[in-house]
Amino acid sequence: MPDLSQLKNPTLGKTVSRTDLVEAALREWILTGQLSSGQQLVEREIALVLGTSKTPVREALIVLSRRGLVEANTYHGMTVRKVTSHMIRSVQQARMMLEPDIVAGSLENFDMEALAKATAVLDRSAAAAKERDWVKVAAENREFHRVLYSQHDNDLIISFLDQLQDQIALIALASWDDNADPVDEGTQHEDILAAVRRKDVNTTRKLLRSHIQVLLKFADRVAENESSGA
Repeated sequence: MPDLSQLKNPTLGKTVSRTDLVEAALREWILTGQLSSGQQLVEREIALVLGTSKTPVREALIVLSRRGLVEANTYHGMTVRKVTSHMIRSVQQARMMLEPDIVAGSLENFDMEALAKATAVLDRSAAAAKERDWVKVAAENREFHRVLYSQHDNDLIISFLDQLQDQIALIALASWDDNADPVDEGTQHEDILAAVRRKDVNTTRKLLRSHIQVLLKFADRVAENESSGA
């Protein structure tokens, strides 16, 4: 497990409290793989690295727990959430119930600006894939999906899907470690965007469902490892 003192300084946006700063730092470290799955998160150590007290660290960990990025462990306190077959299936089931219909039902809301933004995200993702920078690819993939579903006018659903995207990022990083091919995911994104451009409701919904379904194959491989004790 990496030493917290060796982690890169997080890229922080505007924050309104020390808790926000700590949450942003921990979230970035987790979603970039700098903090590994199952790693213990010691409040005192985090506070020392970030130059703060333990109180905002404790509060940030509670927030991240609600977002599904950390979890309470009986013997180790708070740890980075482990990617399990149950987690994958739960997240993907919730996503399947919402995202395809939300995006397909919002096609009339897509303007040239939204389409241009989605295209730019895919370009950045493709460039990162060529460099085999899978952490950057994961970040751009999250942004691509957010561009799609954020065209909907229901802020509550958008917020829920944002939360799912963080957990999907954990799953994606783990699946790529398992030799899955993120380049193929980029091709799927291009096909989805083409359907969105045509405002083809049925094809957009169908492609998104197929895209989401693919990651469930990873759940099967994780379940096999869990059964074998790997």
